[in-house]
Amino acid sequence: MNKRAWQNLLIALLLGINAWPSIAASRETLDWLLVNGRVVDGSGGPEQSRAVGSVNGHLRLFANDQTLPDAQRVIDVSGLIVAPGFIDPHTHARGDLLSKDNNHVLNYLTQGVTTLAIGNDGDGTINIAERFEQLSINGTGTNVVQFVGHGALRRAIMGNENRAATESELQVMEAQLVAAFEQGAAGLSLGLFYTPGNYAPTSEVVRLCRIAAAWDRICEAHIRSESSRGLGVFAAIEEMIEIGRQSGAAIHIAHIKVLGRDVWGGSTRAIELIERAQKEGINISADQYPWVASSTQLKNAILSAEWLSGSRSQWLTRLLDAENKGAVLADLEQGIARRGGGQMLMLVGTDDPVIEGLRLSEVAQKWDMTEAQAALKLLQEAPPRVVSFNMSEKDVAHFMRRPWVATSSDGTDGHPRKYASFPRKYNQYVREQGTLSLAEFVQRSSALSAQILGLKDRGVLKEGFVSDVVVFDPELYRDVATFQDWDQITQGVRWLFLAGETVIERGQYHGALHGQNLALPKVSGRVEKK
Repeated sequence: MNKRAWQNLLIALLLGINAWPSIAASRETLDWLLVNGRVVDGSGGPEQSRAVGSVNGHLRLFANDQTLPDAQRVIDVSGLIVAPGFIDPHTHARGDLLSKDNNHVLNYLTQGVTTLAIGNDGDGTINIAERFEQLSINGTGTNVVQFVGHGALRRAIMGNENRAATESELQVMEAQLVAAFEQGAAGLSLGLFYTPGNYAPTSEVVRLCRIAAAWDRICEAHIRSESSRGLGVFAAIEEMIEIGRQSGAAIHIAHIKVLGRDVWGGSTRAIELIERAQKEGINISADQYPWVASSTQLKNAILSAEWLSGSRSQWLTRLLDAENKGAVLADLEQGIARRGGGQMLMLVGTDDPVIEGLRLSEVAQKWDMTEAQAALKLLQEAPPRVVSFNMSEKDVAHFMRRPWVATSSDGTDGHPRKYASFPRKYNQYVREQGTLSLAEFVQRSSALSAQILGLKDRGVLKEGFVSDVVVFDPELYRDVATFQDWDQITQGVRWLFLAGETVIERGQYHGALHGQNLALPKVSGRVEKK
């Protein structure tokens, strides 16, 4: 620093002005600088014309009329949209992330996703630190956030038994949950639709969510029903509201929907229930994938929970018991009807290429059986997944407009949502239909998810935040995966950075594994469980 600069600094310090950062900034060399882009910063505010840079993995932002610092690499992104990396709060990417050939999760990187949550639907491991270590050793294409699963907690001490937990079992689950939060879990995931979570009474869930509240962690839930099945979708939403009311925890409804013709139009009532609760001070949010078809295992889609307790061999023996045959087939008929009939259920993930991609109605005709009989035969063999075409476009759009509904994929094999949820939401609901503005789409896909998951330094293009950034072509970024070709890679992401490291360059991925484990920190001064 020359003599004049030292004099200026001394004068500034004497006047109480901290001049050092500006002087230091004028000397720094950025790792990269994006210029001439259409900056949508994730805050929900309007598009800006700014330069976005990174140094040591953190963002630096500059106005166009500002003198720009030197950069090792200046990238002209004229006409492209610059946004915070997208954050997917609900995935089933664990298997891919731990594999040797799909741990890059290219299907997500090419959607512009830089952070994935795993362990949803009550299935997250209770050994959070061990899983983080496995991911670190294996290497991952994206950052990873973990949930600890209620189903996993239950299964560790109770198996799949259809009963309430005893007091001593509850205390063990509570201790395991605290340990998981100490290891960095972002929240508790509930699979109240699935075995064994569906066997837990509301009081058990409240107990565990109180632990989450004390740790300032969310309780994320696949609610007990999304259709007219069982207690029904509206009672299931009311249950989650009551859990939030009693526990004080932030409640998050996974892949919010109203499933089946008999509840189509029910998005209005569901939204009214949730927003009334929000006005009472209950913290409740949701996420959504932008498709009219859901996907789950065939048994979960059409069979009532009471048949599924215990191990696979146990529930299969129960289904095949001659004394149960009439009741099982009647239950399957009701389940299939509730889903709109076998023509609405497409089989995926089967071991038989002859029936892969067929509707249940087509398989029944091929086998000369009723749809219920065909379903029972499928359950005896290698139970497939089904893609269930049971949602209304009007309900999808209605939920999407709510400011508390984030973008997610719920990505599973056999469904294009794993490859194209974010580009589909942009292309269909921003460009084509105008359901959302560009700013709303980006905010719902980044900042909102970061807020829900408790990520304090991501999700917005903000000075000093981590440099997770996506740059995409607004004309080319669209869904190409379909229900017939569900695993087609999205085009249109031109650049992608994780903590400043280049992952996609000029539309090409070169094998980088720059993902990080995002363990949430311990909460200082937290309220201890009483």
